[in-house]
Amino acid sequence: MKKHFLNLIAAFGLLIVFSACSGDDTDNPNVIVDEEGVLIELTWSNSASDPTDGTSLALKVKDGNQTVFSSNNWFGFGEIEILNSALNNGTYGLDVRVDAIDRLTNYTITVTGLTSGKSYSVDFGPINANDLYANLQPLSLTISGTKYTVVY
Repeated sequence: MKKHFLNLIAAFGLLIVFSACSGDDTDNPNVIVDEEGVLIELTWSNSASDPTDGTSLALKVKDGNQTVFSSNNWFGFGEIEILNSALNNGTYGLDVRVDAIDRLTNYTITVTGLTSGKSYSVDFGPINANDLYANLQPLSLTISGTKYTVVY
């Protein structure tokens, strides 16, 4: 009887271990599962009363060296909406191009599920006039079906 009890405890322990290692990472804050897609937003802050006055950053989604989506919103915050099936499964760069900058600036990239509302934000900076025309590569986005993983 004691041997059967120990075998039952061992089997239960293995079940717990395998369940914990099942690879379901959707509880991680940087993983968004959304049936519709995601919205990627780029905002920034600096000492100006209007942070977009004198500073322009562009958000780009890149597949290798090729830009597949771009915000191109001169002197305004940028956003890109990616609907499911708009991109193949894979990893894409979330790049920031510094088109104009006249003061010390911090920026934030936020990825939000279109239907789930779950969001993940990462803050960067400061950047300054020395970064003019730089292509910053702070994040990547891995897409697997309806799962979007922001990689820092």
